[in-house]
Amino acid sequence: MRVIIKKDYEECSVWAANHIADAIKKFNPDEEKPFVIGLPTGSTPLGIYAKLAEKCRAKELSFKNVISFNMDEYVGLAPDNENSYRYFMNRNFFDLIDINKANTHLLDGCAADLEAECENFEKMIAESGGIKLFLGGIGNDGHLAFNEPGSSLTGRTHVQLLTEDTRSVNSRFFWRRYFKSAGKGFDGWNRYYLRCGRSADYCIGQGKSLCCCSCCGRLCKPGMACVGLAAA
Repeated sequence: MRVIIKKDYEECSVWAANHIADAIKKFNPDEEKPFVIGLPTGSTPLGIYAKLAEKCRAKELSFKNVISFNMDEYVGLAPDNENSYRYFMNRNFFDLIDINKANTHLLDGCAADLEAECENFEKMIAESGGIKLFLGGIGNDGHLAFNEPGSSLTGRTHVQLLTEDTRSVNSRFFWRRYFKSAGKGFDGWNRYYLRCGRSADYCIGQGKSLCCCSCCGRLCKPGMACVGLAAA
């Protein structure tokens, strides 16, 4: 594991975007050999997505032969609901790059059979050839995606009851009438995170410095603006 410390959010976003762009270009994907990436949501990756979109607009990077999987979504929210993670990803990333929307995969929070939806998601990941790079944003309590504390490190994609801490932190994204829907979500991160070729996990801001210190065993100052973790 490498621990990379940057002075602020901007520097971390630039470093992460360059790291991802270099990995895609080095892989040299095509239709027969696409690059498969795992992506997060939330506030942490927004700067990274903006930098990657800039590279795409400048023709420095293409996502035409990239397949993406997001590992979490809220149960009960339709893809076109502005509080869903599908809506979030379209607005903040997919609509800004040249990726084929058919190659972007998120769980359907309104699927009639949630268990079947989880099984199908697992099947799609397997058929893609496996995830080459995971981009992760570490939560206040150390979770990645919705793998709340106590979740199995080898668990399959499943419906996860969200903790009060996660609901409280994420409530700023919700209109009041949708907040009740945020009590459950899908989580499919752990097993594929452990099996992926490479991961890059980001911990942003003072509130997460203690969590980062616990994860990597390195002393991080409480006022540190940005800490980046990369494991290869």
